Order: sequence, then structure tokens, then C-alpha cells
Amino acid sequence: MKKTCFLMIFIAAFLLAKTPQEEFLDPMLLGMPETIRHSSFSTEDEKMVFREETDSFRIDINSEKMVRHGFRIQLAATPSLAQAEELERRALDIFGNEVYLVFESPNYKVRVGNFLTTRDAEDLIRLARLNGFPRAWTVPSDIIINNLNRRY
Repeated sequence: MKKTCFLMIFIAAFLLAKTPQEEFLDPMLLGMPETIRHSSFSTEDEKMVFREETDSFRIDINSEKMVRHGFRIQLAATPSLAQAEELERRALDIFGNEVYLVFESPNYKVRVGNFLTTRDAEDLIRLARLNGFPRAWTVPSDIIINNLNRRY
């Protein structure tokens, strides 16, 4: 009885393993949406405003900036908006204009930089630690970079 069951399972597995597989896969057949969602920002009255936008898979060759997945340096996280704004002002004095104040419940997070790899961020982490941000670390983030595909 055991041998018969084993033999039946073996034959079924052998027949299923021989099922021909289609080598070509057309991504359009997957029914994926033509748009993806990402967060972006704009400046209104000298304040950064973050919002979710819908973006197409196509590259916008007329835009000066583009959003990509990358990394930023997180300097601090605090539940206090006032403390986060103070840390942001301090970071602006040290690092310049690539400072971002992000709210991710329940904390406000102060982040700097736009890096494609963590290795690119290492020098800025050292600088942050030397300037009073001992817990600075690299976090994955959507970053804003120059559009290399831009038509001039």
C-alpha cells in the first residue's frame, strides 16, 4: 500500500515537472497600474509641504528634478514639533539647504542629504557626529536629484 502511494506521488510529480513553461513574460499582461505613488514636496511661503503624488512610469525629460529611491541621514527624531524645528534650524546652519523635516507618526524626523547609496552618505554622517548629532544614521528615503534624462 505504501509503495503504491509512493509510486503514484512520484509519477504525478514527474508528469507535473515536465509541464512546459512559457519563457516570455509580458509585463503589460500583469495588469499593473500605469502610475506609481510617491511623496514629493514643494515650498509654499518658505515652508516645505509634503504631499503624495501620482507619477507615471515614463521619464519626464522636461523636469529639472526627479524623485528616486535613495538614502538620507536622519539626525534626530522627536515627538515635539518645536524641538524638531530647532534641530532643523541648527542643521541648516551646518549642512545648508538639503535639510528635511518629516512627520512620521508619532515623531518629527530631521533628515539631511540626497544620496543614491549609503557609501555616498558616510562623509556626511561623520560631519553630523562631529557637530553634535551622535545618533546620526542612514535611512532609506525617496530623494530629490537632478534629472539626468532632461532634454536641454
